Amino acid sequence: MKKATVFLLILLIILPVSTARAESGQLIKGESSNSVYYKAVDGKRYVFPNEKIYYSWYADFSGVVTLSDEELANIPMGGNVFYKPNSRLVKITTDPKVYWVDKFGVLRHILSEKAAQDLFGSDWISQIDDLPDVFFANYTIGAPIDSDFTIEITEDWTIDDNQGLTASKDNQTQEEQEAADKEKESQKTADQDQQPESINLTVIVKNQDAVLSWFVQGGNVDYGFVIVKSEQENPSYPDDEYVKLVDSTATSYIWENLPNGSALHFRICRLNSDGTCGTYSDDESVVIGVSDKVPKITLNGSVENGVAKLSWDTEWLSPNYGFYLVRGSNENPKYPTHVNLWLDKTKESYDWQGLSAGTYYFRVCRYTGTTDDQCEYYSNNLELTIE
Repeated sequence: MKKATVFLLILLIILPVSTARAESGQLIKGESSNSVYYKAVDGKRYVFPNEKIYYSWYADFSGVVTLSDEELANIPMGGNVFYKPNSRLVKITTDPKVYWVDKFGVLRHILSEKAAQDLFGSDWISQIDDLPDVFFANYTIGAPIDSDFTIEITEDWTIDDNQGLTASKDNQTQEEQEAADKEKESQKTADQDQQPESINLTVIVKNQDAVLSWFVQGGNVDYGFVIVKSEQENPSYPDDEYVKLVDSTATSYIWENLPNGSALHFRICRLNSDGTCGTYSDDESVVIGVSDKVPKITLNGSVENGVAKLSWDTEWLSPNYGFYLVRGSNENPKYPTHVNLWLDKTKESYDWQGLSAGTYYFRVCRYTGTTDDQCEYYSNNLELTIE
């Protein structure tokens, strides 16, 4: 993996040192350094990993405020700034796949040239930036997109919005604090209104690790999850041992190095804005070192009026990044070698139309959503003949 250095902005003018307190939303630097940061609403400073990411947000450096080195040092680091959504296409040097940048640092693999043209025009290739591997790790891989994808990016979207940040109490006036308290009360009502219909949890055992994955059905998850574990049924937060995941896009977790032979129960809940738990998943129990829960996809199908009507069932498997339906002229077709179609995680069936007469073989697999673009847990091989 290539090493990457923090982006140093070489300013061509001498900026006066500010004696005022740095405000949120400002670009700031120290008097003896050229590194430029974003002062966020949480009171922390966020660094631009490289020049291209900076220019996805700003046209020049005219808004940079110079602070004393002491004042800058008193502002804690918060992390790296993500690319501005819908500003560029990105890829890494070790992977040919091209990604579209969505909100909150989510990257979505573009499945076709037409989808890339729809997003960035005929010269879309010139809009691709190479993202160093070390910074690529900061991003989340979302579901891939095709030409039917709808862009939902507001014009006034800010870095604070994109980092998922809210104001720190230390930086709020009394009026702002009162307004925040009112917002918190209203958010409690919103939390109740937006609770997921269900959270489907799967737990399987690999050696002495419990591998958890989940699928959220309906509703919103804005503040992350809590995974709870106990030797008793239906563990709850915060009474039982827990792990808190602030990443609202998380879909899996490995609870490692558990006592061999221990019988354990797991649940996961949706974290509310006030730190309480909302919707819980069902209780899932396992015995460490022993597993009879094998992820499985069963594919069924028939031919009606020249259409291959396919449906599948899953067991002990959370398809958070969707499925690939694969078709070939020989047995056991495989993604991405053979004809394939990505389907959303909510799909359980598909009608494959427009097939000419002949015998076809179908399989379904779970897309991993990882940078190596893999598919796993293939279904049975299904043979269908179109007359």
